[in-house]
Amino acid sequence: MLGRIFATLSVFLFLGAWFPASALPVLRLVVPPTLQQSNGSAQPVWIPVGTNGPAGLFIEAVNDGDGAFALDVSGGNAAWLVPAVTGTAPCSFDGGRTCTVIGVTFATSGIAPGAYDGEVTVRDPVAVDSGQRVQIHIHVGTNVPASIQVYVPPTIGASDRVEFETAGGPSPNIVTTSAGGFLSAASSPFLGIRPVHKHLVIATYRDSLTVGPNAGSFTITNSSFGPDNRMVPVTLNVTDDPIADAGVDQIEFFTSEGVATQHGGTVRTIVVNNRGNGELAVAGFDVAIASGGEWLSVENLGNNAFTVRADGAGLGAGLYSGTLSMNSNAVNGPCVIAITFLVLPAGAPDINFRGAVNSASFSTTQPLGPGTIGTVFGVYFSDTTANAEVVPLPTNLGGAKVLINGIEAPLFFAAYNQINFQVPFELAPGAVTIQVMRDAMMSSPISATVDVRSPGIFRWGIGEYGIITNFTQGNFPLPPDVGAALGLPAAPAQGGDFLVIWCTGLGSVTEPVATGAAASGSPLSFADAIPKVTFGLPIFSPSVTPSFAGMAPGFVGLFQVNLPLPTNLSPNNHFPVTLRFGDGGSSNVVEIAVQ
Repeated sequence: MLGRIFATLSVFLFLGAWFPASALPVLRLVVPPTLQQSNGSAQPVWIPVGTNGPAGLFIEAVNDGDGAFALDVSGGNAAWLVPAVTGTAPCSFDGGRTCTVIGVTFATSGIAPGAYDGEVTVRDPVAVDSGQRVQIHIHVGTNVPASIQVYVPPTIGASDRVEFETAGGPSPNIVTTSAGGFLSAASSPFLGIRPVHKHLVIATYRDSLTVGPNAGSFTITNSSFGPDNRMVPVTLNVTDDPIADAGVDQIEFFTSEGVATQHGGTVRTIVVNNRGNGELAVAGFDVAIASGGEWLSVENLGNNAFTVRADGAGLGAGLYSGTLSMNSNAVNGPCVIAITFLVLPAGAPDINFRGAVNSASFSTTQPLGPGTIGTVFGVYFSDTTANAEVVPLPTNLGGAKVLINGIEAPLFFAAYNQINFQVPFELAPGAVTIQVMRDAMMSSPISATVDVRSPGIFRWGIGEYGIITNFTQGNFPLPPDVGAALGLPAAPAQGGDFLVIWCTGLGSVTEPVATGAAASGSPLSFADAIPKVTFGLPIFSPSVTPSFAGMAPGFVGLFQVNLPLPTNLSPNNHFPVTLRFGDGGSSNVVEIAVQ
């Protein structure tokens, strides 16, 4: 069973010269309040049709290291996005520091109404954490639909919905009118001045409605962006025919020059569901490509499932677009899916900012820990996909290496945009830099922190369910439908069942294990700090001291925590489980099913 678990883990653990951080500039981008949402990202910008965007918007680059910046900024493939370094000035958040100011302007006077996405990329040839990106989203003209068509079967409670957002400022008012009272609207937030307002318009079948079109409307007033303030007609189509739902209206692919050929393109699977009555039959999709040749294709897998492939063989760097139009007997056809395909220039590996994470928690704020299984995300790491087949693990896999403070890390897995590695046990707690090398080409370094431990419980990839074994029942403590989706024997656990939690990053062990080597079964390697296992919320929830917490024999970087399930837990298909240490550190929260 351990072999099965580790094979499953392998599926879900998607990771020149070394530069010491102390000798280099360290890049930090700050989005000022004039352009910022509460989550720190850039807020959407509304621009009247036929005009350029608002003036005076900027991003600040802060040097948290040594030396001076030599910044290069770009708006990527969005021709309307024009960032530029405009000089230096006291930082908006700290007048005692000096920031490099990056002005952001929008050359939008000649583009059609619609929503557009771009990103400001800021690089420095030697800085740590170079290659940072700020996502920019604009609306040219109103984002409020001109009219809405929604579809439901004649089933009480059946509903369809449309979501959109309006400009920030005072909360707009939305008033609905409809035959039979089928139409309602909800806005978030309901009150106050916010950088953006999100709205949900819901049409619900009532028994007073007839099969066919039913008329309604909603009216928006008080929006800070004038074109938002208007009446929108809504037609609720009540039908006994199939209603197709592809679950997506936009797909984004990306790759690099020369990589797509080896990987055979980039693939997504679409399953078209039926929200209506009758039998849905999807014959396929019509493919329309704006430029670049025949890079977009669709394969019919049967049962209304389709594989969408974007193949970059022969494509130069650039942004390509196309559409898929569904052919079906659905009343709401043809459903159209917009496709974009970004082909990046060939070059050195490029690590995402904050792109090195614990492979179990995937938290961008959690430090790494010695011996932890980690993942680094980025692009152009390897020209192939490779899994380690020997132990001790190799430090070169698929032509790629991961260096942490110049130390080559053992590798589990390497692919174009992801490498799984083990943090060397030799690393002391503190600040580190991480780089990826491919074929003697080195990425820019990113900063990270190593702590004494980095606890993380692995997850299956469906909801927050943890990879935990029920040895008493010989299955996994999951709801049966989740187990069926994973192809695993599953049932809710019962009080007294003996569980094994599969995790990483529990820190130092008695009977040390060499970096990259598998743990021994005799003697066992016990974790020096034993966590409590909490079932439920942190306060007033039962905690259990494990009977064993240590490295899993025969595996690299994998820990197991063995314990009986408390007998006083209430039935719950989403029971929280957390590892908690005496110094206040804790793992991510996962879930199990309890009977």
